Amino acid sequence: MKHSAKRLTCSWIAGGLLLGLAAIGSGCAGVKQNAGGVGGSGAHPGTGGRGVPVQPCRGPNGLCEDFPTAPIVDSGASTNICNAPSGNGPCITEPEDGSLFPNNWLRPRVSVQGVGGPMKITFHSERETNDLVVYTTANNWKMPKDIWDALTSHVQDSSIEVTVCGASGGASKTHFTIAPAGAGGSMVFWAANPAFVGTDQHACQASLTPACLSVAELRGFEVGSETTANVLSLSQVAQRSRTDSGDDAPVTCIGCHSATPDKSFVTFADSYPWRTATASVAGTGVTPNPSGATFPSMTPAGLAALLQPGWGPFTFSISKADTNPFWQPGRRIGVGALGLKVLNVPDNSPGPDRNDSPHLAWFNLEATNVQTGNDAKWSYVSFAPDTAIDSGNALGFIAHTGDMCGSVACGAGMPNWSHDGTKILYVSTNAVISGRFNIETKDLSVAGDLYHSATPGDYNDQRVPGMTNLYTVPFNNGRGGTASPVQGAATTQLEEFYPAYSPDDQLIAYTAVPAGETMYANPHEEIYAVSANGGTGKRLKANEPPSCTGKISPGVNNHWPKWSPDVVNGPRGSKYYWMIFSSNRADIPQVRGAKNQLVSISQLYLAPIVVTETGDVGSYPAIYLWNQPIDRVNTTPAWETFELPPIP
Repeated sequence: MKHSAKRLTCSWIAGGLLLGLAAIGSGCAGVKQNAGGVGGSGAHPGTGGRGVPVQPCRGPNGLCEDFPTAPIVDSGASTNICNAPSGNGPCITEPEDGSLFPNNWLRPRVSVQGVGGPMKITFHSERETNDLVVYTTANNWKMPKDIWDALTSHVQDSSIEVTVCGASGGASKTHFTIAPAGAGGSMVFWAANPAFVGTDQHACQASLTPACLSVAELRGFEVGSETTANVLSLSQVAQRSRTDSGDDAPVTCIGCHSATPDKSFVTFADSYPWRTATASVAGTGVTPNPSGATFPSMTPAGLAALLQPGWGPFTFSISKADTNPFWQPGRRIGVGALGLKVLNVPDNSPGPDRNDSPHLAWFNLEATNVQTGNDAKWSYVSFAPDTAIDSGNALGFIAHTGDMCGSVACGAGMPNWSHDGTKILYVSTNAVISGRFNIETKDLSVAGDLYHSATPGDYNDQRVPGMTNLYTVPFNNGRGGTASPVQGAATTQLEEFYPAYSPDDQLIAYTAVPAGETMYANPHEEIYAVSANGGTGKRLKANEPPSCTGKISPGVNNHWPKWSPDVVNGPRGSKYYWMIFSSNRADIPQVRGAKNQLVSISQLYLAPIVVTETGDVGSYPAIYLWNQPIDRVNTTPAWETFELPPIP
């Protein structure tokens, strides 16, 4: 395959998510067309802890009186329905049967398919004096906020039954539970305009036209927020990037983003040739770093490290400790996968597409060592083999020995740094192209060096099946060491990728497809979790759409899991974890993109996980986030305690 054919655009949105869009591989460093306010908790401020404290009920017989005695009747809705329901009931898509809600989450929405005209909704709890009865003409209905706030304070850890019937036909039932635990933090996600998907963002380097600026933005919200807000647009990004040849150019892609430890900035991969940038997401009018501002203390050496070609998305050790040894003055350390053709030699050519094996690298945004190149438009970062983070250099490679693909060292992609700073979790692979996970690699028995063929700018045409597995390696002050497979997530049955440590580093979430299948826009992608100490990977219940919809998983592109920033201790020694991910299951019509291709609308979902005192991992059905825009492709979420503008 010719090198020029690989210059693909960031506008083919990420994560294996869509028909007509492409997956990000080892991040948004390359994509491929598929033929087919402070972070708090919204209404209940505060992060972590138990969220909303449970309160005793004061009604008769110790019951609660959160539900009104009279029905709620929407304007124009008939109340003379569902007196004797019979036959098949409607398909209830929200809440899914068996759902577990954080007690400070969005108020629940009842949504159905197959009901034309008015419907009756009944909520029943054994802890409530009355049932909540609703008559509505809509096919979805949100519980009033005052009722939800009261319910979360009184009815935790107890089933709430929901019955729905229409003007004709039978009734359907589902039930959900309010957890004795809340969620914390805030989320930032990539929201793409499907009408502009397909715009060549590599060409946008010449000029940020209206089409270029309209492709995507970063949007954010806090736990409990009922809306989302723009927190970063391309037009706001102050840091400049570079073209293939090294000329100054605007940043044209902001999709694959990661939170920095100070929470008000993100880093992200730009379009080809995959340089990177930083920008604030704190909001407009914020002093001194409004949305789009460059990290204020970044040095010329730090910027030179970001402008190396071939980066994937970054990861940071977001420590819960008062002092983070990897994020302090003079030492602002991040880790990524860097696809240089020759390790330890700065490369400012358009070369990463000729490297099938990127490797782990650390960088320092406040490094001091920098060299001026022969070309006046370049400054080169100083880095050398086995360099530690306190060297003053801006960049160094992290050894990951022992993750061998046959007799050849594997590449590394999509790293995730443990919160305690000791380990790097990553995808060990021999199937990467320009930082993107592929499902094939070159036949290394063919003449030519390890990373590109004997003909410059060309690939070997002979390909063999590739593989991906999850590994960890000690960070070791940036030097790395011997890598170890994650038992249960380094299998021959699955290709495992997009890993993420839980906030206590005890669990690992990841995406997987059957072995030998592509990791580009694959509808077979599903979400798993495994103990960080090894075990058996657990396929999460959140993968499954409601059975009545006719959609099944694998088949709906579940991908890109990210944990909430807190683990909450619950009763009986249990621990509550929350996870956000993206899926194609929503019943939203496809949209024609910029190249007349059909674009599916990916949306965000919550996946609850509870670990018992004995270590059993329980997962629950997904919860749709109804506060997100349905006219955007929403994907690659990050969940931390971002410092965002106020969001209602």
